[in-house]
Amino acid sequence: MRAYPLLTHDFPLDDGGLFLQAVQGIESAGFGLPLVIHYNGLAIPFAYPPLGFYLAAALDVLTPLSLLDVFRLLPFVASLLTIPAFYLLAGEVLTSRFRVWLATFTFAVVPRGFEWMIVGGGVTRAPGFVFALLALAFGLRLLRQAGVRRGYRALLLTGLFSGLTALSHPEAALFVGLGLAVAWLVLYCSVGGLGRLVGAALVAAVVALPWWGTVLIRYGVGPLVSGGGAGLEPVAGFVDLMTFSMTGEAYFPVVAALGLLGLVWLLASRRLFLPLWFVLLFLLDARAAESLSMVPLAMMAAVGLVDVLLVRIEPTLMALPERTVWPGLALRSRASRMVLPAAQALMFATGLAAFAAASNPLFALSAGDRQALLWLRDGTPPSARVLVADGTPWFIDAVAEWLPALADRTSITTAQGYEWLGSGAFARQVAVHDAFTLCAYRGAACLASAQAASGLQFDYVYVPSGPPPPGVLRSFADSKAPCCAALQTSLKNDPGYRVVYDGPGALIAKVIRP
Repeated sequence: MRAYPLLTHDFPLDDGGLFLQAVQGIESAGFGLPLVIHYNGLAIPFAYPPLGFYLAAALDVLTPLSLLDVFRLLPFVASLLTIPAFYLLAGEVLTSRFRVWLATFTFAVVPRGFEWMIVGGGVTRAPGFVFALLALAFGLRLLRQAGVRRGYRALLLTGLFSGLTALSHPEAALFVGLGLAVAWLVLYCSVGGLGRLVGAALVAAVVALPWWGTVLIRYGVGPLVSGGGAGLEPVAGFVDLMTFSMTGEAYFPVVAALGLLGLVWLLASRRLFLPLWFVLLFLLDARAAESLSMVPLAMMAAVGLVDVLLVRIEPTLMALPERTVWPGLALRSRASRMVLPAAQALMFATGLAAFAAASNPLFALSAGDRQALLWLRDGTPPSARVLVADGTPWFIDAVAEWLPALADRTSITTAQGYEWLGSGAFARQVAVHDAFTLCAYRGAACLASAQAASGLQFDYVYVPSGPPPPGVLRSFADSKAPCCAALQTSLKNDPGYRVVYDGPGALIAKVIRP
């Protein structure tokens, strides 16, 4: 399932333009850590955890793979490694081997568990996710061994993988810290356990010292605070929790439904670790919660299927002799024995069908998109400022993110990179993107209104051609109509613009100033 999007595209999925520039900067610096990332006309402090960038740069230099191939393959391979890492973690949480296997299957097929790992930006997310799962697995083992004198192996491994997590991705580091804090509070609340966690944290700090020490010396805490706070959106997280539609499944959210059953059952049983961890992820890091929350949700789904549907409801179906279908799981009725494979088949089917969903981020720039971006690079002055209007949410706006990397021009609506530029910069840039992208299905007058409100100047307007991209704001679009036809027609007829490119991938119009 995870290989399908990779095999059907010849370019990194969705995002990765900013990270490509970061890797190229490392290579240009002879594998030193550059002072800044030059991207989209910005000099962004190189405060981002760099381990994934160094892995990508090493593969680019030491193998026949091109850097774009590395951005396709490294996230995919790392995402596969999350499955055995999750298995180790589930073994520390769940009460039977059967539940562990079932949770692992669920995690492997639920779309949100891998969608944001196999895209181009997964060069940092996916390795960070692997290390985070391993840190949590050994961290729970460390807490369980709090009264055992010889627990130093678990302490060192927890610290090592926590440090590697911090070196890979900031949100994955928060994920580890939150998970272990909740586990200590709910499951292993003791002075000894707290002391071991502190010891592991010190090991992690030493492992990650080359990164955070350099960042503090160069920039102080400002970029770290700015980057760390970009995902703190408790209201958005609360809305996601209330709708419980975070799994990305198509047609019917099987995993979400089973996870909700498991959550209610665990709360009723006063087993609070998984529910509390799950809820806090959305309240403290809404930006990454949909992906990271699949870890506790997959385990709660296994609990919902086994402890609620099979074990609790099954005896009412038929009074027959028990039959063992798995060590530790005995079922009486043929009907209940069919529930398990049916549920797994539905999980797989709804996960596979999600590839066709409108909100699916697993798409890549087409050959036409890339041709239009290369024309922009060759046919416009280096100082050109470009407005991308494609009706796509900022977080899956592939054209806006890749334009600075492929066309070497400034995109005024690109949000990526602003996380590290100070308090409020990222939120302001997202608002700019949202204001302009709504014009894709309106007209040139909308651009003028958004420009007046933002005060931003631009020299060219880039409007994609072809069908609406995945994730498009369909309240402004007919899903069967060509993308952005209203804006393209308006630009062609507006004397304030002159069309300079109308070919594969896009229409590009130059602003005519009096």
